[in-house]
Amino acid sequence: MTEREELFDTMAQLSQMLLVDETLETTLERIAALASTAIEQCDGVGIALVTNGRTTTVASTGTFVDELEHVQYRTGEGPCLSAVEQEGAVFVASTAEESRWPAFVQAAVHHGVRSALSVPLLAANSTLGALNVYSRTVGGLGNEIKQAAASLFAEHTAVALANAQAFEADRSLGVALQRSLLPHRLPDVAGASLAARYRPAGVRARVGGDWYDAFRLKAPDRLALAVGDVVGHDVHAAVMMGQLRTGLRAYALEGHGPGASLAHLSALFETSQEDVELCFATVCFLVVDLTTGIVTYANAGHPPPLLVGGDGVVRFLDTEPCPALGLAATRIDRSELLRAGDALVLFTDGLIESRRWSLGEGLASLAEAAGEWSGGPEELCDLALERFEVDSGLEDDVAVLAFEWCPAP
Repeated sequence: MTEREELFDTMAQLSQMLLVDETLETTLERIAALASTAIEQCDGVGIALVTNGRTTTVASTGTFVDELEHVQYRTGEGPCLSAVEQEGAVFVASTAEESRWPAFVQAAVHHGVRSALSVPLLAANSTLGALNVYSRTVGGLGNEIKQAAASLFAEHTAVALANAQAFEADRSLGVALQRSLLPHRLPDVAGASLAARYRPAGVRARVGGDWYDAFRLKAPDRLALAVGDVVGHDVHAAVMMGQLRTGLRAYALEGHGPGASLAHLSALFETSQEDVELCFATVCFLVVDLTTGIVTYANAGHPPPLLVGGDGVVRFLDTEPCPALGLAATRIDRSELLRAGDALVLFTDGLIESRRWSLGEGLASLAEAAGEWSGGPEELCDLALERFEVDSGLEDDVAVLAFEWCPAP
């Protein structure tokens, strides 16, 4: 295979690699590693980004690369910074004969680097940074094909960065919309203690439509609790989530029970599919009589609520098998009698689902964590998040709503 054919093959690999859904940091590290092996006589690659006027190295293939680029940032001179400033490639055939950047030359000679090539990362009307290639061979990067390869790697890197920035802007809008549609505060109701948590998914994951709600009903001493999940993409899911939350409130306030409310909500969801991107949604809805402790509930394809007894018994509420919203089905009301000090945990599947364990294992682990509960809904939420290490990285959005029945003596 000729050098040119190898280049084409490498670019094909790079294009496929960029289709993989990974963090931007991982993608840039893989680009740097691939470039260092694909460009002949290349001994190191660094990818530098400009953020708020400051240039930093975000991916590299060796400590000496980091040190060479740190020297440039510290002194404000070198091929990387020149490429960014000039918006054009900068080639150093022999560092020993270069006189423009004394500090960089000294560091390069110290590390045995004899040749360097920096190519700017250009996107639209801005320069995002530079791809920097280093060789321990004098003139090692002067070959036309090597420079073309470096330029192609720079182009692919710029595309990955531009896509990541656009994705993050879209995701931020979705997260902001989603948060604005969630309750700003939970109701303060005699006989009830409430807490909730919401965590958006990791950076590379798309915004979903996980939500929770708690509100008073017109009937005396009735409190409604709901948690739902709209599986979709970005803003579409957040918009649908807002429609479902508002619709469920309306049906419940009209006096419909949980099953009837979900039946109406299912019809609303089905008709709304004509207006937004096709998605999938589940809901669990409960109404608590704060005087008697009777809980009436219905489910539409959602994970069952967890009952945490004040006596230490932990179990999931029985739920009639029922399809998700949008599918014709009879939504059956079921009931449970709480005792003083009992608690309920409602959650979305993002909490318990993972590629590392089965759904059954996730449910069992949540129940085990709840068994450590000593009192209060805040602690229940924290136990759930800590058990699944939610704050260390998420594959999906997570919503948790905890309720404790605290009747007056």
